[in-house]
Amino acid sequence: KQSSHGNIIERLQYIIESKNPSKRERSKTGLSPQDEPQERFLPMSISHTKDTSIEVYANINRLCDFLEKISKSNSSKLNGERKLPDSMKLGVPNLVVIPSDNILQFVLSLYLTDDDNLPLPFYHEILFCTVQTTIEEVDIFWRRVMMNPQTSHRNLFCMVNIESLKYEVAVRAFAEFKDKSTCDKVRNKEAEKYLYKLVLICAKEKERFSYLAAAFEDFKRSNIITNDTTVNIKTNLTKKLSLSRKPTKQDAWIIDNGKSRVKVVASNSVGAGKSLYINKFKSDMLKMGVVRQDEMDQAVVTVCIHGKQASEEDITDQLLRNRLTSLEHGVMFHVDVASTIQLGLSPILFKLLILGGVCNSSGKLWLCRNTDYYVVEITLTLNPNHIELDQFVRNFPIINCLQPNDTLKTTLMTIADEQFRRVNDYLKRLQTGENLDTFLGEQQVTQKQNKIIKDNINYTLQHCGIDQPSWCELRNFVNFLNNQLTDCDNSNFCKTGLMGEDWRGFKSFVIKLMLQMSKDFGTPSLRKYSGQGTHDIINIQLFNER
Repeated sequence: KQSSHGNIIERLQYIIESKNPSKRERSKTGLSPQDEPQERFLPMSISHTKDTSIEVYANINRLCDFLEKISKSNSSKLNGERKLPDSMKLGVPNLVVIPSDNILQFVLSLYLTDDDNLPLPFYHEILFCTVQTTIEEVDIFWRRVMMNPQTSHRNLFCMVNIESLKYEVAVRAFAEFKDKSTCDKVRNKEAEKYLYKLVLICAKEKERFSYLAAAFEDFKRSNIITNDTTVNIKTNLTKKLSLSRKPTKQDAWIIDNGKSRVKVVASNSVGAGKSLYINKFKSDMLKMGVVRQDEMDQAVVTVCIHGKQASEEDITDQLLRNRLTSLEHGVMFHVDVASTIQLGLSPILFKLLILGGVCNSSGKLWLCRNTDYYVVEITLTLNPNHIELDQFVRNFPIINCLQPNDTLKTTLMTIADEQFRRVNDYLKRLQTGENLDTFLGEQQVTQKQNKIIKDNINYTLQHCGIDQPSWCELRNFVNFLNNQLTDCDNSNFCKTGLMGEDWRGFKSFVIKLMLQMSKDFGTPSLRKYSGQGTHDIINIQLFNER
């Protein structure tokens, strides 16, 4: 569900106010806080009205009962039990030092086992440490690990990037761990069989700067990640992202071929056709009846991630601003990652797509719903900062978009488009020397013709004026030329039947001229001819047929 900590507080305050009389109500009946034992009440909050301020009291027992019911209704409980690797031990911390580029792969390997009954890791099982992490967050994490062993022993807890903690926070964190370990040892004997599972992960490059890595040196373990491990991670993640139930029209991910709740649309360069897939997903939602046309703006939410460093605060705020409780069906969240992003993206995507939630500094939490569909549009460059990100996103079901000269598979929905079809028809006949005076672009295209168009799209590549065009540049060229060809077909001056033999070859001349115009206006083709002289531009054999 999409919720926040604030919602729980509001529910708590509502129950308190409904079951306990306010100060004004008690004064009417002659009751006062002093008339009841003081230990039975706890001041919770101040609710301001127009004329007065009312202090609300909650019965401690009722408050405990309420919190216990919330805990029991928590869906983040395991049916089975997570296992530690054989090289690690129960009831003690296990320190793993690993290269930073392999950290997320190692974390996934801990949780993505072959046991189909175990879900993806829960939000409370993993703590990603940053320089902004507070001692309060670490202390709460320690409590989850060690203070409730009867339930938490089934979970596997992992603290990632411990080297990123500030020195003051790391010192206090170690002290808190020792205190809670002492409390853990004096528990009753019945609870001693419940031993926690804890893994601490430190980046190898910064191990010598980490206080916690030095403090837990005696608990250092080995780790191994092989190619087989990577393959298993991808296979198991794909399984766990696909829900066991049959999708309905309430599920936005029904449009996914693999029925996965997450899809990555990636390329190695900009302009490779990723936006075409996003538009296709939108149209599929309409065709499959997931949404109506008037709901489209609400049913597709774009989350933009730009700048040099990704911000969980900004992403969470964008998601919370688009909280849609009025829609009964799922929503497609389009996570648009700018190519300028250099740092901080991998942990945020891990939280959103794997753990199912992100949180801002105010404590407001965004939790993913099982009916929503998350599509990540991202450009993976050869930048060294993207090695970890590249490895991580390729674990998900992914669509790789290549440039036009590399493949035609990414434009199956575009090849049959009237614009591409008309341009390819004309360019093919122009190159083969056919007479264009009597030719008109076909109005319909059959499945057989579709294959021919696909095989001959290289005519467009040859005439667009760029050696390695992107889909964006190719589309601009085709759009401009198609508009010119449409006007040419409808012009009386280009119809031989009306103008007679005296105008023979005029249409071919116009088409060749329009082709040159399309290169100049639709693509940066002038750079190609720069410094070669005007005769190179004129030398396109405009007058050959004369």
